[in-house]
Amino acid sequence: MVGKLVASAAASYMLGSLNLSWWLGRKTGHDMKKEGSKNAGASNALLLIGKYAFFAVLFADMFKSWLCWKLTELFVPEASFAGVFGGFWCTMGHVFPVFLHFNGGKGFACLGGMIMAYSPWLFLIQLALAWVIALATHYLCFASTTAPVIFAAVYWYGMKDIPGTFLIGVIAAVMIAKHIENFRRIPLGTEAKMSYIFNKNKELERLGYGDQIKK
Repeated sequence: MVGKLVASAAASYMLGSLNLSWWLGRKTGHDMKKEGSKNAGASNALLLIGKYAFFAVLFADMFKSWLCWKLTELFVPEASFAGVFGGFWCTMGHVFPVFLHFNGGKGFACLGGMIMAYSPWLFLIQLALAWVIALATHYLCFASTTAPVIFAAVYWYGMKDIPGTFLIGVIAAVMIAKHIENFRRIPLGTEAKMSYIFNKNKELERLGYGDQIKK
């Protein structure tokens, strides 16, 4: 079983390291690591490229972690935590991609794919809750950092699986750490608000990204 877990970890990490946001940025003349929010993820794809890029990156990142969860379950059925294991390494590949000098996205969409693989109903519930939190606080970072904590608690309650819960806890810690800079920008007024989804140009003007963004 150990050999299969190692192979699954390697394959999941490499798949997670494939970053559509960074690739679309290059195709449209943007450096996702130097422009906008300086993050190779779906939210920066929205800021720099547009809503179609946002949805493409969002679904691609979700799909790769969902796929790694499902394939690892099939490949290592004897491990109760196999699905979480595959999703974990995919998320780590996304956050610390070997192709981008270990500096990738923040893992929110990958977490969504893991939740979807675990339970589509839980995904819908957490998606609705994330929207409520984001709209109530005006910042997506609050939803992004509470989601993995909630998932870890729900997973433990439903599965009583210590290794899987631990791995989700590690993801939660990594995601919180990756969002520290977002929280620091809030009192400075330089963190993007949820309003950029509904009124992109106005929010970009407020943030001073106008010279970087293609309208």
